[in-house]
Amino acid sequence: MFIMAMKMAYTNGYINKDEMGLFINEVKNRLVNTYAHRPSSISIHIINACLLYFKIDSEELPSVQECAKCLENNDVYVQKEYAHYLSLMGKRVKEVEGDIYKKLLSFYEDIFYDFKDKLISKSEDRTILHKVFSEYSMQFSLLQALGECQSKKEDVHLFLFFLVSSPDESMQTLAKEALAKCKDKALSTFEKFLLKDNYLEDS
Repeated sequence: MFIMAMKMAYTNGYINKDEMGLFINEVKNRLVNTYAHRPSSISIHIINACLLYFKIDSEELPSVQECAKCLENNDVYVQKEYAHYLSLMGKRVKEVEGDIYKKLLSFYEDIFYDFKDKLISKSEDRTILHKVFSEYSMQFSLLQALGECQSKKEDVHLFLFFLVSSPDESMQTLAKEALAKCKDKALSTFEKFLLKDNYLEDS
């Protein structure tokens, strides 16, 4: 079909947009009438594709909704044709975004959901990690602040002694420093519970 040759020439840059526009204005009525007088060698699909590509309106063209409905046709070749029409309809396809997404997703559904689950998992992991880090940092700040209190309370002294046995070296160090700041105030607690008092020395 001659118009298809013109389309190819336009796509490849052999003719410019203005030249193509003049050509379409000359042939669009004839092209629309092709529906009723088309030779058997020219399929309806080619005519539809040409009209849509060159943005020529015709009552014969399927609507966006009709194209979307045909995506569920049992014949994969029909699906292919109407998917092609949708690709040529510009922003009008926004009306059937859900149908387009659903059909495209069907080709990748298992892989996509696996990908999505991994992303969500990573996001959750990052959130948990950020929370743990924030809590960890907060503990350091509170431990340092507690040392500055030079508490007289027995429970505070025991808690600091408990933290000295923490597997975290940074926590151990801060707990020892906090105990050292309590000095004589914590000594009676250590004596009462027969604890070693070497942690009460300044570090």
